[in-house]
Amino acid sequence: MANLSIAQITVLIVNMQDAKKNLSKQKFEEVYAYYEELRKCVRKMPIDLYMYYELSSMIVLGFDSIAPYELYNGGSTFEGRAIVQAARAQYGDRENPFLPKQKISGDRGNNFEERISDAEVFDLISRYAEKSSMSVREYCIYCFEQDMIASGIEKETAASNVKKLADNQPNDFEFAYSLIMRYAEKSEMTVQEYLAFCKSEESKHR
Repeated sequence: MANLSIAQITVLIVNMQDAKKNLSKQKFEEVYAYYEELRKCVRKMPIDLYMYYELSSMIVLGFDSIAPYELYNGGSTFEGRAIVQAARAQYGDRENPFLPKQKISGDRGNNFEERISDAEVFDLISRYAEKSSMSVREYCIYCFEQDMIASGIEKETAASNVKKLADNQPNDFEFAYSLIMRYAEKSEMTVQEYLAFCKSEESKHR
């Protein structure tokens, strides 16, 4: 387990000097803009080896959707292609919160900042989970169960409903996002507004 940020992971797996040398001016500018957006995610969070590979896979596929990743991975072309293939095998066809805005469809794809906020959502839930000595998945399950019980659903039924919900989540990123979406909707806020509210509350208790 290590404390890493999305920004740190991005810097580790992308070589911008290679990008500038190997890409056209337009493609380099697109890659660089994406790189700078990811570098804004500086909050560190506890990440194990599995989560590191998952995050790396999503970020690599995001870069590869703009320009071939093997041209700026910092290693050989063969190595870069192998990394992309491994990333596709790792992440598959699941929705990727790190895709650039021009590659995204659907409500959550209309604003790139909304998509980058997925990382902030996971960061926030990771902190809450850590304070409760739980994993992100355990914390999401607990919160959804408590929310359902508070709304009048019996404990056993709530547990059964949440288990089905958890089983349908492709990864902890999506589960965390679903939880924040739930809280944001109940508070009549957007996800961004709710994140800002949570950060404000956190700062009051530091």
